Amino acid sequence: MDGELELKVGEGLAEDVGKGLARLDPEDIKTLKGVLGDVIEITGEKKTVAPITGRRNSLLDSNAPFATGE
Repeated sequence: MDGELELKVGEGLAEDVGKGLARLDPEDIKTLKGVLGDVIEITGEKKTVAPITGRRNSLLDSNAPFATGE
């Protein structure tokens, strides 16, 4: 997996809360040259990691203090 993207945090799915998932748009996954299940690093106020899953434009991780729109 290569690359770096700057994305904004979007509203998450209620069923994903606390699961530490990164839901990315398929085009963003292609840009990163990643596949579902790859682990990515997410940087905000702190750094965390999460597996890529789903088809939405939002990032979710209960371990990092990200606010919607960040």
